[in-house]
Amino acid sequence: MAWTSPITGDFEGALREVSASLDELRGQEEPFFTALAAFTAGAAETALGRPAGAWRHLRVMRELADRFGYTWLTASAQLQLGTLAIMQGRPDQARGCWRRRWT
Repeated sequence: MAWTSPITGDFEGALREVSASLDELRGQEEPFFTALAAFTAGAAETALGRPAGAWRHLRVMRELADRFGYTWLTASAQLQLGTLAIMQGRPDQARGCWRRRWT
């Protein structure tokens, strides 16, 4: 439901659903799907105009991806963190999202 709710514009519903999923996944110690759920939560928080929550979720995603070697998820997290920084008018911070990992 968390991935389909935004189609109808229900970002609050998406955030509620993915938050419940995150709680369940953390209890199972499943890093890949926990990272995907954190990504979904970060995207919903971004759409709702809640940058602090988005940063928190996207950092969780990046940390899990880095720790377990999920390169694609690491890149996705960095892209989203950089996009969020641009949306907040902080281009220097956006550049830093990539420099820390790839240079």
